[in-house]
Amino acid sequence: MKKKIFITLLGLLIITGCATNNASFKKGSLLAQTTSGGCVEFERYGNSDLDNFLQSSYDDCNLLISSHEKIIEINDFVEDPAGWMATEVSKATSPYKQQLKSAAYIASNRDEAMRALKIAFVKEINVEILKELESAAERSSNTLSDSVNARKVALGLSGLKKLSGFKDIALAVNSYKKLSDLNLQLQAMASRLVGDLKI
Repeated sequence: MKKKIFITLLGLLIITGCATNNASFKKGSLLAQTTSGGCVEFERYGNSDLDNFLQSSYDDCNLLISSHEKIIEINDFVEDPAGWMATEVSKATSPYKQQLKSAAYIASNRDEAMRALKIAFVKEINVEILKELESAAERSSNTLSDSVNARKVALGLSGLKKLSGFKDIALAVNSYKKLSDLNLQLQAMASRLVGDLKI
């Protein structure tokens, strides 16, 4: 059985500067704060209460990393709209092809293309990113309170599984707390970008 542990996202509190200062959100700034740049699943114990508790921490970690990557992309546009549009229009596939259309369109309608992208990004932040982060914050809070049930389940495990279960629960609880702080920071970053994208 392959033992997997959740990466606890060390040093996440350092990212607070990105949320409170005028520092830009550089690619990898969140991922560089982690021990390996991502999330790893926990072992499955065969009990839905314990497995769901651990799986939720993995899911929340992935959601926050995904949200951070979207925020970085939008910030890249805010910092250099012309450069971002030129790079994006040259891609074979882009979720923003409709707003960009073609290089010729951007050259002759730069302001219109920028306005369409700003509208799309503000919508993405408000309708998708912030709602996902708020939902994850609520879910994490509720799931964290279930750690008592997860511990009760771990008590019923035998031998090394019991020790492993308690270790995984402790890691998950620590991660939930750090992810909660990170979630608030990502919400602040996203809200700041909405202000930066004023039309």
